[in-house]
Parts: sequence; structure tokens; C-alpha cells
Amino acid sequence: MHSYTCKICDVNSSFSLAFLNTILTFFSLSFLFLFYTYTEGQLIPKSVDLQRTVNRYAHKTSQYEMPNLILRRGQPFEIHVVLDRNFVPSEDTIVLKFVTGSRPLQSKGTVVSVQRVQELKPHQWGYEITSIEEKKVAMRVSSASDSIVGRYQLFVDTTHRNPQGEIDKYRYKNPDDVYILFNPWCRADAVFLEDEDERQHHVLSETGRIWLGTVGKFCVRPWNFAQFDDVCLMAALALMDKSELGDQARGSPTLVVRALCRAVSKNNLLALFLLMQTPHCKLKSFYAKSVDI
Repeated sequence: MHSYTCKICDVNSSFSLAFLNTILTFFSLSFLFLFYTYTEGQLIPKSVDLQRTVNRYAHKTSQYEMPNLILRRGQPFEIHVVLDRNFVPSEDTIVLKFVTGSRPLQSKGTVVSVQRVQELKPHQWGYEITSIEEKKVAMRVSSASDSIVGRYQLFVDTTHRNPQGEIDKYRYKNPDDVYILFNPWCRADAVFLEDEDERQHHVLSETGRIWLGTVGKFCVRPWNFAQFDDVCLMAALALMDKSELGDQARGSPTLVVRALCRAVSKNNLLALFLLMQTPHCKLKSFYAKSVDI
């Protein structure tokens, strides 16, 4: 009886081990299949290295106190996209999207879809791949010389087409905004300046002089422009928003300057009006004698 029971136990143990081994093998193969499908399927960007130091130096925006990437339009820049798996050019596609404005629309130029090209065309949107190192794709991106200036959000759209023809898409939003400015160094830009001394003086100098007085009696004073302070760029963009300048119009330096002048003049007139309401204001008698223009 004892011997018979042991045989039964041995049979049961062997059956249990075989069954357990089958189950483990099944789940292992299932996991490997799912893992293989995931890694070779959807292409997911993990991060974007905007190469801030290199790009800001090349675009002459290193002096800005803001940590964001600040670019000048019409000039190429470098970025690195880090992916969750190796990039396969024959199956994977990457599209960069720069989005600006309150109501972004591609038809209005406030959504810029940047496609891969074999060779960059000067002063036009596009990107070329400069190197592929497993999960990191290095790109050289070019912007248009008439791009809308202001704050942009950056999205990375990926598409994977498997051998069966199925398409997997993914969208990644970069957490940091990108700023694009006018470019006096770009010949195709409307604000281009021929003389390098003028560019240094009018664009990059933080200090200068202002003239006061009248034609017959005037004086000069030193002045700190402080255009690179962390609040100045944001203040300029806020003034454009306050002026209600349309998004498309922000690519024109003429319209931008007019809008900023209107916004500043409006604020000055309001301040002047409030000043004239105060007692003992000498401006009241001065403006009372003036004539209509």
C-alpha cells in the first residue's frame, strides 16, 4: 500500500511539474511576443534635447536671461530626439510641429508641419537627419525667413508602418516653449542689416544714449536698454497680445512695430489722462492752449 501511494504521488508530481512548465512557457512566449510587438511597433519619443547652448550661441541669443531656446528665423538649428527604441528609417517617420497663436491652424501658418527633406533649402521650413545613434536621432532644422515671431510649442509626431501595412501614431509634446525672433543677420529677412557694426549696436548692445531737449537746447544721457532681462521678451509679447495683432501679421516687422507703438501710445495717453486729473497739474493749462491736429 505504501509503495502504491508513492507511485501515485510521483505521477501527480510529474504531471504537476509538466503542467506548470507548460503554463510558464506559454506566458513567457506571450510576454516576448507582446514585448517584440511593442518595441518594433509604435515609436515613442522620450525627450527632446534642444541643444540650447549651441543654438543660442549660433543665433546670438545667449545674452537672454530666459532659459528657453530662443532662435532667429531663417537660420538652421540643431535638436536631438531620444526615442524608446531604435529608429528604422524605412518604417518610421518623424514630423516636427511648431504651434503658435491663440487658435492654431495650419491654413493660417500658426501650425507649421516640418517634414524631413534630403537637403535643406535656405530660409524654408524643413529638417534633415544628420546622424542616427540607436535611439537618438540628430536633426538639423531650418525655419522660414518670414516665420511668425513669438512663442511656439513643439510637438514630435511619429508614425510607424509595419510589414502588414498597419500604422501606429504617437504625439509627444515638449515641455519647454521655443521663441522665434526677427533676424537682422538673415539676408532674406525683412529686417536684415548689411553692416555688422549696426547689428552689434542696434541689436546686441545693452546700453546706449538717449537725446533730450529741443533743437536749440539738447543734452545726452546714458541709457540701459536691458532688452535681455528675463521679463523684457515676455513684456514685448504681452504688448503684442494687448494690441490684438493677428497671428499671421506677426511675421511682418512693419505691422509688429505699428502694433507695439499703438500699445505703448495707448498706455502713455492713459497715464497722461490720469496725471492731468491730479491737482496742480501744469499740463492742463498747456494742453488747454493747444490746437486740434
